[in-house]
Amino acid sequence: MKAIVTGGAGFIGSHLVDRLIELGHEVVVFDNLLTGKVENLNPKCQFRHLDISVWDELLLAEDDFNKCDVIFNLAASKKTISGRDPSKDLQINGNGSLMMLQLAVKHHVKRFLQASTGSVVGICDDVITEEAPLNPVSYYGVSKLAGEKYVRVFDRLFDIDCTVLRYYHVIGSRQDASTEGGVCAIFQRLIKENKPITIFGDGFQERLFTHVNDVVKANINAWQNPISYGQIYNVANDQQVTINELAYKLMHQIGNKVEIRYKDPIPDDIYYFMIDNTKIREHLDIRFMPFKNSIQNI
Repeated sequence: MKAIVTGGAGFIGSHLVDRLIELGHEVVVFDNLLTGKVENLNPKCQFRHLDISVWDELLLAEDDFNKCDVIFNLAASKKTISGRDPSKDLQINGNGSLMMLQLAVKHHVKRFLQASTGSVVGICDDVITEEAPLNPVSYYGVSKLAGEKYVRVFDRLFDIDCTVLRYYHVIGSRQDASTEGGVCAIFQRLIKENKPITIFGDGFQERLFTHVNDVVKANINAWQNPISYGQIYNVANDQQVTINELAYKLMHQIGNKVEIRYKDPIPDDIYYFMIDNTKIREHLDIRFMPFKNSIQNI
């Protein structure tokens, strides 16, 4: 089987590429290396240095769509970038998805899996199922919702089976530990460097830390199981963890205690999440790694 993975030099995408190659598949990676890293690339993949939101660059790689069986569209701008440049954010997350879908249809690619995010839901006072109202409160949420909507339209109008996977708080090795990276990776780096960590808000906001290996398994299982055609899935652990708890668990694991500094909360930050992951557990046989195991494997 032949797969195209956009964002395949990134944190989640590179883990997916590794697994696909382990399973014996041919993999082509599209990545502009804006957030991805060359060192994340599996040496057995074929790499195309391009931006999926630039049509002329995509056309140069059009031959890669021939005899392609599946596209995993993981390319995305970071949420931190969206606040600075919402137009670029929409260009990548919205228009980039649209153009990948257009070429998939043109070249008769039968399967398309879209990486989305819980940010498309926004603030919700009830348990979040896949049918929850969608009211994003961030530029990133809006742009990722645009990508979702294009996927849903193409699934209805063309001979292509699409699946949307909404990720929540993914952690694991290769996650960006810079100031614009994931909170777990940032905390881990600062604790190792014996530097204070900053928590925005009171630290009791809750997250559902989901290990990258579970996200990879969700992608593989969704691709291979026809029950996922036309479906949306919450890819989220069901164990709620506060940011304070994360900080103290990492300090205990690393064996170093550092100062915690609290600052004003981020304006569009969601305080707590109540996610229903029943659908993905029942449809795709996903069993999420417990939090204590997840932080031991990053």
